[in-house]
Amino acid sequence: MSIWNTYSKDYPMPEGFEDPLNGGTDLCPSYFGFNEHMQIWFQDAETHKEIFGEEEFIHPFHIDVSYCQIEDCECVGRMIMDMHGYKRLDLKTWDEVLTEIDNYKTQLNTEKFNQERYENFRENFLASSNGIEMPEGFINSAWQNDVFPSIAHESGRIHIFFADIDGWISDFGQPPEDWKKYMFQSHPTKEVYAESNALADDPQYVEFQTNDWNEILEKIEAWEKTQQRGCNMH
Repeated sequence: MSIWNTYSKDYPMPEGFEDPLNGGTDLCPSYFGFNEHMQIWFQDAETHKEIFGEEEFIHPFHIDVSYCQIEDCECVGRMIMDMHGYKRLDLKTWDEVLTEIDNYKTQLNTEKFNQERYENFRENFLASSNGIEMPEGFINSAWQNDVFPSIAHESGRIHIFFADIDGWISDFGQPPEDWKKYMFQSHPTKEVYAESNALADDPQYVEFQTNDWNEILEKIEAWEKTQQRGCNMH
């Protein structure tokens, strides 16, 4: 019996999914879900042979899924395999399919939590850090894709990240006992943002982490003295 006659009974449609009922155009039936970011395909030996020839029939299910969650992304509306973050999963059992659906839901919930956490911290990071005031000559230097918000000296030669514990654990994958609130980088003559690897062996490059904002202010003061000595002229 054709897979078209049995799939909906054998594999009840998961909550939140739709059946496109493309019997006239698709060789295999499928379910769509997650705003058309996931499509579950059903195959039997007959349809598999029609699609893949004599290749061995092992996986009765395969999933096309996109992990792109950017609103209004240019990939939205395309076929899933043409979207960003595309992945194909070949599965042997319906339980494996249901597990992948749960995994996708978990990822969406985690990304939503991280984004909300990040946006809240990003908007309030100075106030969240015991009401720290912006040092003279500094600007808010946070980029949208940075894990942590930051401030930088107008010269670009000092960069200070404000790390929250959630981002430290979930985004950086670091143990909580190693977390420090402030991550300081400086150089007397060179810009330091995104240059830590290139400057790692430079004896004038300073990288420092601490939970004490007063220690950051001391580092800023020490850097300012290098500017007064005219190091920026070399």
